[in-house]
This record gives sequence, C-alpha cells and structure tokens, in this order.
Amino acid sequence: MAHWFASIVHREAMRVKHIKGFLTAGINKLAAIGGRASLEEPLDDSELLSGSIFTASSGEYALRLYSESRHCQTFIGEPVSGDFNGELFPIVIKRIKASCGGDKAIQEHFKQEMSIVRDFLHPQLPRYVAHGKLEGQYYYSYRYIEGVPLKQVIEKKNLYPPELVAEVAPGVVAQLLQQLHYMHEHMGCVVHGNIGLRSILLSQSQSVGLLEFGSAYRKDRVIDDDYRWLADARYYSPEQARGEAWDERSDIYQVGVVFYELLTGNAWNKHAKQKEEIAFAANLNPVEKDFLEGIVSPALSCSIALMLHPDQSERIQTVAECLDAL
Repeated sequence: MAHWFASIVHREAMRVKHIKGFLTAGINKLAAIGGRASLEEPLDDSELLSGSIFTASSGEYALRLYSESRHCQTFIGEPVSGDFNGELFPIVIKRIKASCGGDKAIQEHFKQEMSIVRDFLHPQLPRYVAHGKLEGQYYYSYRYIEGVPLKQVIEKKNLYPPELVAEVAPGVVAQLLQQLHYMHEHMGCVVHGNIGLRSILLSQSQSVGLLEFGSAYRKDRVIDDDYRWLADARYYSPEQARGEAWDERSDIYQVGVVFYELLTGNAWNKHAKQKEEIAFAANLNPVEKDFLEGIVSPALSCSIALMLHPDQSERIQTVAECLDAL
C-alpha cells in the first residue's frame, strides 16, 4: 500500500511539475524579448516580477509568483542558466513586498527568518542559496523542494484514501518531529510557530519537508514583537491565541493538530472565520485521553491528547518525548 501511495504522490508531483514547465516555457518567451529583473532595470512592483528573469550568483531564473502573504511574496525560480559549475536547479525566492519595505519591524524579522534558514544543516529542511535585494526589497532564496502539500493530501480524498493517509501518518509525523528536534536542540532552540498542513510537503518517497518560517524565532535572542508574527489561525496554540509568549511547546501542539488531521481526515479547528478560529484555540478544553480510541493504540491516543493539552505545563514538554511516544 505504501508503494501505491507513493505512486499517487509522484503522479501529483509530476502534474504540478508539468504545469510549472508549461508556465516556464511562456516565461522564457518573455525573457527572449528582454523581460529581465535586476537592480539596474527595476520593474513596477504591481507586476509581481512574474515573467521576468532574475540573476543571482547561482544562475539565471525565470520567476513565477507562487504565493503572497500580508508582508511577503514567494516566487518559484526556474533555471535558465546554471552557475559556474553548470549546475541547474530551481529555487524559491521569498521577498518583502514593496508596500511593507519601509517597515523596520518587518525588515528585522525578515532578516531573522533569513538567518534561520541560512543556518539549516538538515537534509530535509530548506537549503539556503543566497540573499540580497530584488527591486530594492530584501529577499532570500533556497532550493526548491519537490512534494505535495499535506493540505492537498487531506482534501483530495479520491486520490489519497483517508485510511491510507492514516496508515502513513505516524511516519510523516516522526519525520516532522525529527526536524523540529534538530531545530529545538541543535540550533539554540529555533521555534517554528506556524506548523500546519500547508507548511508540510510530502514527496514521492514519503520524505517530509517543513517550510513556512515566517513566524519562527530564536529563543535565545528574542527581538521586539517576535511573538506577534503569526500566520494560520487554524493552527494557533492556545497561548498564541491568547496573545501570550509561546515557545517550542506551541510547535508540539501544532504537530498534535497535524497528527489528528492526518489520522481522522477532519479539521481540528472547524471554524470559518479567523475570529472564531482564535476563540476556539484560546478557550480550548483538554480532550479525553482515549479520544482516538479505535484509530490508534490507547497509548498513542493518550500521547496525542497530551500534545494537544491547552495548558503548556501539562503538555508533552519536548519533541524527544513525542518521538519516544511514537
């Protein structure tokens, strides 16, 4: 069954790659008539730089807008030419929006995010490429990671049967916990703070990639307002929802939410409006230790219930303890 599941993931990844290649062909046509992005030839920011060529030390890349948040834009860069070694690889470029570029707090937090990604030395975490300014705004880049977002795995039940997703869930969560163990224990305690189905990729080989470090901070050097950089309210820990200081135990809570959603196929926080999502997390009550009885073993159900405990002091305290439970 695991082989069949891998073939489905591979097919979806190839479908995305085919679409990406089709778009890149169009981008290359634009490049041929002179569409380029560099510090010397600025583009209007409303163009979002899509369809232009970005030149970096690692080569030239055709840019395609991938996503936007309140403060940042993320582009996929398809290689047009390689570096001095002739190596070709796609990259992800994350850039501060021009409308936010003058905000010093955003700049400082973005630089911290960049420094965290730059320091990763884990095979499943993003591999830093470069940083600088693109059209006057700070950016950093890392190698593109192939995979399907877990959100898609949960939503496309015709492609990914829930019972099969539940079967691979412990292995997926174990890999996620191992990456967090590296961040918590070997990087001076880097806290992620925004773990959810959208921020986790699953590859054909069932390798897990953790992304979305816009809420991350270094616990040993907290800067002003570090705790306010929150993203997806559906995965807020209770302490995040209450506007309190949060640490690595929020990561543990969020992994518990992801584990629950993979096992059951259901959303943990089912509310539609952000205000309601935040209220749900802020006023959460403990779940019964046997709440996943019949899906997992009693011991694992108890461990997940403790990961989801609304009181930080009652929650499982370390990722190492979570890994022991698995």
